[in-house]
Amino acid sequence: MQISLDSGKGHIISAYSTSSIQVNDSLLEHSFLITPTNLHENWPVTDISSLCFNDLQIGEDKLEGLAIELVLIGYTRLHNLPDYGLIAKLGELGIGFEFMEMGAACRTYSILNSEDRTFLAGFIL
Repeated sequence: MQISLDSGKGHIISAYSTSSIQVNDSLLEHSFLITPTNLHENWPVTDISSLCFNDLQIGEDKLEGLAIELVLIGYTRLHNLPDYGLIAKLGELGIGFEFMEMGAACRTYSILNSEDRTFLAGFIL
């Protein structure tokens, strides 16, 4: 599905399907982490239940150093729920956590980006 909102800065998600996401000029077909200014392709996470706190970093940038307010996770199939320990750890740091179906996550990414919010998104493909 094409996304028409493109008023954000940096990395733009312009289209998505159940098996890929268009980020800028690249069609990504593997899980990835993204902020408006950073992109980490080939993120090794394949299931939301296996997601842990240490998975939420882009390159050498650890989550605590990014000063973000929200972690957004998009998924294609939800077989399990995220680990409660991860949600609790993010809560202790004052970081919100949302997980949603891929299309909703892509649209939410675009909205957050257009609002210049500080967030990290992970897309599990």
